Amino acid sequence: MQPVIAEHQAALDSMLKSSDFRLVMIENKHALFVRAASDKPSETRSVADSEIHELSPGYVAAWLLARTTDVAAIRRELIGLRAEPNARAYVAWVDALLALRPLARAEGRAGFAPPVTVSEQAGVRFALERLRPLRAMVEDVPSLSAYRARAAILACELAEAETVLRDIRGEDSSRESIFAAQELALRRGDRQSVRAVIEAARARPEAANDPWLAALERALNQPSSCGAAGSGKH
Repeated sequence: MQPVIAEHQAALDSMLKSSDFRLVMIENKHALFVRAASDKPSETRSVADSEIHELSPGYVAAWLLARTTDVAAIRRELIGLRAEPNARAYVAWVDALLALRPLARAEGRAGFAPPVTVSEQAGVRFALERLRPLRAMVEDVPSLSAYRARAAILACELAEAETVLRDIRGEDSSRESIFAAQELALRRGDRQSVRAVIEAARARPEAANDPWLAALERALNQPSSCGAAGSGKH
Protein backbone atom coordinates (compact mmCIF):
# COMPACT_ATOMS: atom_id res chain seq x y z
CA MET A 1 0.00 0.00 0.00
CA GLN A 2 1.36 3.44 -0.96
CA PRO A 3 -0.12 6.26 1.17
CA VAL A 4 1.51 8.93 -1.02
CA ILE A 5 -0.59 7.90 -4.05
CA ALA A 6 -4.05 9.47 -4.17
CA GLU A 7 -5.57 6.41 -5.82
CA HIS A 8 -4.59 4.31 -2.81
CA GLN A 9 -6.31 6.50 -0.21
CA ALA A 10 -9.68 4.77 -0.24
CA ALA A 11 -8.09 1.33 0.16
CA LEU A 12 -5.76 2.65 2.87
CA ASP A 13 -8.64 4.13 4.87
CA SER A 14 -10.58 0.88 4.51
CA MET A 15 -7.70 -1.26 5.75
CA LEU A 16 -6.98 1.05 8.70
CA LYS A 17 -10.61 0.67 9.81
CA SER A 18 -10.87 -3.04 9.10
CA SER A 19 -10.77 -5.62 11.90
CA ASP A 20 -9.31 -8.13 9.44
CA PHE A 21 -5.99 -6.37 8.93
CA ARG A 22 -3.27 -4.92 11.15
CA LEU A 23 -0.81 -2.18 10.29
CA VAL A 24 2.66 -3.47 11.20
CA MET A 25 5.12 -1.26 9.28
CA ILE A 26 5.29 2.28 7.91
CA GLU A 27 8.00 3.27 5.45
CA ASN A 28 8.66 6.47 3.53
CA LYS A 29 6.31 5.52 0.69
CA HIS A 30 4.67 2.29 1.83
CA ALA A 31 2.51 0.86 4.59
CA LEU A 32 2.48 -2.86 5.32
CA PHE A 33 -0.66 -4.63 6.52
CA VAL A 34 -1.04 -8.27 7.49
CA ARG A 35 -4.09 -10.35 8.29
CA ALA A 36 -5.10 -10.13 11.93
CA ALA A 37 -5.88 -13.82 12.36
CA SER A 38 -3.85 -16.87 11.44
CA ASP A 39 -4.29 -20.64 11.76
CA LYS A 40 -1.17 -20.55 13.93
CA PRO A 41 -1.68 -18.90 17.36
CA SER A 42 1.97 -17.88 17.51
CA GLU A 43 1.60 -15.87 14.29
CA THR A 44 -1.55 -14.20 15.55
CA ARG A 45 0.27 -13.17 18.75
CA SER A 46 3.23 -11.91 16.74
CA VAL A 47 0.95 -9.71 14.63
CA ALA A 48 -0.73 -8.32 17.74
CA ASP A 49 2.66 -7.54 19.31
CA SER A 50 3.93 -5.70 16.24
CA GLU A 51 0.73 -3.77 15.41
CA ILE A 52 1.03 0.00 15.02
CA HIS A 53 -1.82 1.80 16.78
CA GLU A 54 -0.94 5.50 17.02
CA LEU A 55 1.12 6.32 13.93
CA SER A 56 -0.69 7.01 10.67
CA PRO A 57 0.89 6.36 7.24
CA GLY A 58 1.52 9.24 4.86
CA TYR A 59 2.24 12.93 5.28
CA VAL A 60 -0.98 14.50 6.53
CA ALA A 61 -0.37 16.77 9.52
CA ALA A 62 -3.82 17.01 11.13
CA TRP A 63 -3.56 13.90 13.31
CA LEU A 64 -0.17 15.00 14.66
CA LEU A 65 -1.48 18.44 15.65
CA ALA A 66 -4.83 17.38 17.10
CA ARG A 67 -5.36 18.06 20.81
CA THR A 68 -6.35 14.44 21.41
CA THR A 69 -3.11 13.04 19.98
CA ASP A 70 -1.20 10.84 22.41
CA VAL A 71 2.30 12.23 21.85
CA ALA A 72 3.95 9.83 24.30
CA ALA A 73 2.43 6.82 22.51
CA ILE A 74 3.58 8.18 19.14
CA ARG A 75 7.13 8.56 20.41
CA ARG A 76 7.08 4.99 21.73
CA GLU A 77 5.98 3.61 18.36
CA LEU A 78 8.59 5.69 16.54
CA ILE A 79 11.32 3.83 18.42
CA GLY A 80 10.53 0.72 16.40
CA LEU A 81 10.90 2.62 13.10
CA ARG A 82 14.09 4.57 13.78
CA ALA A 83 16.35 1.68 12.79
CA GLU A 84 14.52 1.14 9.48
CA PRO A 85 16.47 2.75 6.58
CA ASN A 86 13.31 2.93 4.45
CA ALA A 87 11.43 4.82 7.17
CA ARG A 88 13.86 7.70 7.70
CA ALA A 89 11.81 10.32 5.84
CA TYR A 90 8.61 9.32 7.63
CA VAL A 91 10.29 9.38 11.05
CA ALA A 92 11.83 12.79 10.30
CA TRP A 93 8.39 14.10 9.27
CA VAL A 94 6.77 12.95 12.50
CA ASP A 95 9.66 14.32 14.57
CA ALA A 96 9.38 17.69 12.81
CA LEU A 97 5.63 18.02 13.31
CA LEU A 98 5.88 17.05 16.96
CA ALA A 99 8.52 19.76 17.40
CA LEU A 100 6.19 22.34 15.79
CA ARG A 101 3.13 21.09 17.64
CA PRO A 102 3.45 23.50 20.64
CA LEU A 103 3.17 26.44 18.20
CA ALA A 104 0.12 25.13 16.32
CA ARG A 105 -2.87 27.48 16.39
CA ALA A 106 -6.31 25.85 16.24
CA GLU A 107 -4.65 22.44 15.82
CA GLY A 108 -2.74 23.75 12.81
CA ARG A 109 -5.79 25.14 10.99
CA ALA A 110 -4.55 28.67 11.75
CA GLY A 111 -0.89 27.98 11.06
CA PHE A 112 1.82 28.27 13.68
CA ALA A 113 2.55 31.06 16.13
CA PRO A 114 6.04 32.57 15.92
CA PRO A 115 8.43 31.04 18.46
CA VAL A 116 9.14 33.21 21.49
CA THR A 117 11.00 31.16 24.07
CA VAL A 118 14.42 29.59 23.63
CA SER A 119 12.77 26.17 23.73
CA GLU A 120 10.30 27.11 20.99
CA GLN A 121 13.06 28.52 18.80
CA ALA A 122 15.09 25.34 19.26
CA GLY A 123 12.03 23.29 18.31
CA VAL A 124 11.62 25.26 15.08
CA ARG A 125 15.28 24.77 14.18
CA PHE A 126 15.00 21.07 14.95
CA ALA A 127 11.93 20.78 12.71
CA LEU A 128 13.55 22.70 9.86
CA GLU A 129 16.64 20.50 9.88
CA ARG A 130 14.48 17.40 9.56
CA LEU A 131 12.21 18.82 6.87
CA ARG A 132 15.00 20.07 4.60
CA PRO A 133 15.98 16.74 2.99
CA LEU A 134 12.51 15.21 2.73
CA ARG A 135 11.50 16.37 -0.75
CA ALA A 136 14.54 14.64 -2.22
CA MET A 137 13.56 11.45 -0.38
CA VAL A 138 9.81 11.59 -1.13
CA GLU A 139 9.73 13.66 -4.30
CA ASP A 140 6.05 13.11 -5.11
CA VAL A 141 4.72 14.88 -1.98
CA PRO A 142 5.08 18.65 -2.55
CA SER A 143 3.30 19.43 0.73
CA LEU A 144 6.52 18.38 2.47
CA SER A 145 8.15 21.42 0.89
CA ALA A 146 5.27 23.60 2.04
CA TYR A 147 5.95 22.57 5.63
CA ARG A 148 9.65 23.16 5.14
CA ALA A 149 8.82 26.67 3.95
CA ARG A 150 6.59 27.25 6.98
CA ALA A 151 9.34 26.10 9.34
CA ALA A 152 11.84 28.33 7.53
CA ILE A 153 9.50 31.30 7.99
CA LEU A 154 9.22 30.56 11.70
CA ALA A 155 13.02 30.38 11.86
CA CYS A 156 13.24 33.70 9.95
CA GLU A 157 15.09 31.97 7.10
CA LEU A 158 13.03 33.98 4.65
CA ALA A 159 15.26 33.57 1.60
CA GLU A 160 15.09 29.80 2.04
CA ALA A 161 11.31 29.89 2.42
CA GLU A 162 10.96 31.99 -0.72
CA THR A 163 13.11 29.58 -2.73
CA VAL A 164 11.16 26.55 -1.53
CA LEU A 165 7.78 28.12 -2.28
CA ARG A 166 8.97 29.22 -5.72
CA ASP A 167 10.16 25.69 -6.50
CA ILE A 168 6.71 24.18 -5.81
CA ARG A 169 4.66 26.97 -7.36
CA GLY A 170 2.32 25.46 -9.91
CA GLU A 171 2.84 22.04 -8.36
CA ASP A 172 1.24 22.54 -4.97
CA SER A 173 -1.89 24.64 -4.48
CA SER A 174 -2.54 23.41 -0.96
CA ARG A 175 -3.82 25.63 1.82
CA GLU A 176 -0.41 25.31 3.45
CA SER A 177 1.42 26.75 0.45
CA ILE A 178 -1.08 29.56 -0.11
CA PHE A 179 -1.01 30.76 3.47
CA ALA A 180 2.74 30.23 3.80
CA ALA A 181 3.20 32.78 1.02
CA GLN A 182 1.19 35.29 3.03
CA GLU A 183 3.13 34.53 6.21
CA LEU A 184 6.33 35.14 4.25
CA ALA A 185 5.04 38.46 2.93
CA LEU A 186 4.13 39.55 6.47
CA ARG A 187 7.61 38.69 7.78
CA ARG A 188 9.03 40.77 4.91
CA GLY A 189 6.81 43.70 5.90
CA ASP A 190 4.59 43.58 2.80
CA ARG A 191 1.36 44.25 4.69
CA GLN A 192 -0.40 45.84 1.74
CA SER A 193 -0.36 42.71 -0.41
CA VAL A 194 -1.42 40.53 2.53
CA ARG A 195 -4.28 42.88 3.34
CA ALA A 196 -5.43 42.65 -0.29
CA VAL A 197 -5.39 38.85 -0.17
CA ILE A 198 -7.37 38.85 3.08
CA GLU A 199 -9.97 41.25 1.67
CA ALA A 200 -10.38 39.13 -1.46
CA ALA A 201 -10.72 35.98 0.64
CA ARG A 202 -13.26 37.60 2.96
CA ALA A 203 -15.51 38.17 -0.04
CA ARG A 204 -15.98 34.40 -0.21
CA PRO A 205 -18.69 33.07 2.14
CA GLU A 206 -16.73 29.94 3.02
CA ALA A 207 -13.91 32.09 4.44
CA ALA A 208 -16.09 33.86 7.00
CA ASN A 209 -14.80 31.85 9.96
CA ASP A 210 -11.40 30.82 8.66
CA PRO A 211 -9.00 30.80 11.65
CA TRP A 212 -5.89 31.30 9.51
CA LEU A 213 -7.31 34.43 7.91
CA ALA A 214 -8.15 35.72 11.38
CA ALA A 215 -4.57 35.05 12.50
CA LEU A 216 -3.22 36.93 9.47
CA GLU A 217 -5.51 39.86 10.20
CA ARG A 218 -4.23 40.08 13.76
CA ALA A 219 -0.64 39.91 12.53
CA LEU A 220 -1.19 42.90 10.23
CA ASN A 221 -1.12 45.17 13.26
CA GLN A 222 1.86 43.55 14.92
CA PRO A 223 5.59 44.04 14.28
CA SER A 224 7.28 41.37 12.20
CA SER A 225 8.55 38.53 14.38
CA CYS A 226 11.69 38.44 12.22
CA GLY A 227 12.52 42.13 12.37
CA ALA A 228 15.37 42.84 9.97
CA ALA A 229 16.96 39.45 10.57
CA GLY A 230 15.19 37.41 7.96
CA SER A 231 17.05 38.27 4.79
CA GLY A 232 19.85 35.72 5.08
CA LYS A 233 20.16 32.68 2.87
CA HIS A 234 20.45 29.08 3.98
